[in-house]
Amino acid sequence: GEMLKQFACVNHNTRASLQHDGRTVSLWRGHIWLQPIRLTTKPPDISFTWQGQSQWSVPQWGGTLQFLPARSGQPSIAKELLLAQPIHIRARSGGERFRSHPQRPSRSLQHAYQEQHVPPWMRTGPLVYMGEQLIFAAHLGLHCAASMVAPAGSDGAVYLQWQHA
Repeated sequence: GEMLKQFACVNHNTRASLQHDGRTVSLWRGHIWLQPIRLTTKPPDISFTWQGQSQWSVPQWGGTLQFLPARSGQPSIAKELLLAQPIHIRARSGGERFRSHPQRPSRSLQHAYQEQHVPPWMRTGPLVYMGEQLIFAAHLGLHCAASMVAPAGSDGAVYLQWQHA
């Protein structure tokens, strides 16, 4: 009750958060968000070889990277590309570019998160690379670089998704 009273007094455009009972309660853009308390240290870079599994648990990052069959019209990547080289999970370092659709221009990752209204505390999720090529950003989706997007309706194409634990 008292927590809701405090949030009710906060201006709609203000970001506020507090910790309660092992969780962080945040107010952002007029919505209340409840989530586990996140580590404040940067998780380590991780590399692995994808062998066709539907998910890869990444406890250091507090979640699971899912490899889902692509639906018609959904940006996807060919399985053959993913199988061909190591996958790397990294934190943002600054200067990354992201393209949400093959026909749209690339944007700075910061602007892509802002355009999609991703709350600031969720913008620290993992970035997934194939070699040095960004292929996925948590909470944004697949990076649609022309060199890696599977043709529409391709068999064996996958879509990546990040699921918090």
